[in-house]
Amino acid sequence: MEDSGSAADPKEQRVPIVLSISPREEFDDPSQDGWRSEMIASAAGGKLKQLARELVGRSGGTVGEFVGGVGVRDRVVQEQQLGGSELKPLVRYVSRAGGADHVVQSPEGMGYLGKRLLISSSIERRVEFKVTGVDFDDEHAVTRVRTEAWSATSGERQLVHAQMDVRWLIDGHELALRSVEIVELERIVQENAESLFTDCTRSALENNGCFETQLLRGAGHWQQRMPVRYDIDLWGVLGVAVGDVDGDGREDMYVCESRGVPNRLLLQQSDSTLLDRAEEWGVDWLEGCRSALFVDLDNDGDQDLVAALVSSVMIASNEGSRFEVRCGLPMPQQTTHLAAADYDEDGLIDVFACTYHKDAPLRRVGSSPVIAGDYLDFNKGGANALFRNQVNGSRWKFEDVTAISGLDLGNRRLTFAASWEDFDNDGDPDLYVANDFGRNCLYRQDVEASGERRFVEIAGRVGAEDSAFGMSISWGDYDRDGWMDAYIANMWSAAGKRIVPQSRFRPGMTEDARLNYLQYARGNTLLRNEGSVGQFVDVSEDSGVVMGRWAWSSPFIDINNDGWEDLVVANGYITGPESGDL
Repeated sequence: MEDSGSAADPKEQRVPIVLSISPREEFDDPSQDGWRSEMIASAAGGKLKQLARELVGRSGGTVGEFVGGVGVRDRVVQEQQLGGSELKPLVRYVSRAGGADHVVQSPEGMGYLGKRLLISSSIERRVEFKVTGVDFDDEHAVTRVRTEAWSATSGERQLVHAQMDVRWLIDGHELALRSVEIVELERIVQENAESLFTDCTRSALENNGCFETQLLRGAGHWQQRMPVRYDIDLWGVLGVAVGDVDGDGREDMYVCESRGVPNRLLLQQSDSTLLDRAEEWGVDWLEGCRSALFVDLDNDGDQDLVAALVSSVMIASNEGSRFEVRCGLPMPQQTTHLAAADYDEDGLIDVFACTYHKDAPLRRVGSSPVIAGDYLDFNKGGANALFRNQVNGSRWKFEDVTAISGLDLGNRRLTFAASWEDFDNDGDPDLYVANDFGRNCLYRQDVEASGERRFVEIAGRVGAEDSAFGMSISWGDYDRDGWMDAYIANMWSAAGKRIVPQSRFRPGMTEDARLNYLQYARGNTLLRNEGSVGQFVDVSEDSGVVMGRWAWSSPFIDINNDGWEDLVVANGYITGPESGDL
């Protein structure tokens, strides 16, 4: 949090709130930074955790004892059924603010709130609150609260997303809950159906010695056991590759690991278990690997391996029972992602490699660049590279064609991911590049009458820059109009939503810059491809897809086989002894 020392908002100078700070929080103490909104948010968050325990019935107390004379105001009066599915009976209701108010006083009010969020007869239930906005005066504070509630009975499951305005009385050093207003609510009900997914991690992997000793271990475990120079990777970019390596018709998996920890090749067996065969296949590398691809590079019908290691992209051919290293393509030390496509349509798959840092000392590979002066538009990173496949029989060669292809423009950013797609339906693949701390790039491929191919960077012209923390890019025709749309993973930050709108946050900056900072806190982005118009339209808020938390991979996939593209967002960062919400 930044405190410039300039005059603060008048509201920030009023009645102080003193919070008790736990040891875990002492390094992020809002009372020391002078951000009164954050002190209120912290105090309200603690009270809301108590309320959540009350609602799920795990506090040992009673709702009435906790809330006193609280009223619940329900402004959500219209519910709309939006459809279902043959695979699973799903009914989705959306409620919006408007119409007559419904007010119930406590303790009945809290019972009513519980009914709005949870199935009354449910045994399994969970409620979570997150403060995303704070407004206050001398005596009262109103917090905007994002709410997620899940509950289930033997025959029904229900998920509720809601926005609530919670009003508090500032009583000395404490907050006292006074009213809850439900502003917006979405309810998803699933009846008489089993869960879509079952966790099979242990049953699939437990026959491997590396399951307990490696795959179940986190960054904290390895940091205590590795030399300092190895810098265990604390990013969320250690990827996996999936493909049929041994030609038995079953999908196998290659698992990337940090430096000093061996990569794993997990071959699927007939009983759906996975067995590690990395050593036998010669790919139990220790160099540190952030991305991998299974792809047929020599057109012999099997899956070869491309792996992003420290300082190189390793190319290994599939020889039936092992991989043989054919060449290493030089790269800066922080290669983050790989994307493959036959961009020049010569019948051979080419490789695009993404880079984050420039070259750095080996002992500092995991460090982050100094970005303080370039937070909104960092452009001093390492260079991405396009390698043209020139494999011919036993001669394995890849040519770096980054510059001559036009991909060197805007190519010094902090790139986390890239994805090929023919977004303009002209028959050749184009490339979207997602960058951290700044603008993304969309390279349209143009083919001249002479046959010469050239990429042109057009993101700014077509509304596709999405300046934020770009960490993945996925293409899918979500609206089934025949044009591929783009979904970009960023970060959703409740603290950013609370702090950035305040005038004391970076006083004197332009309104455009403030909007840019808000974009960084907003979350994920869905860009609808307008097709022949040649533009992308940001439909993230209206589509309800911004909340991906600290998002990483975010693929489109039709989860329930109804013909419509859904989204799966992998999110999170470091899991410590305490499961606080980052």
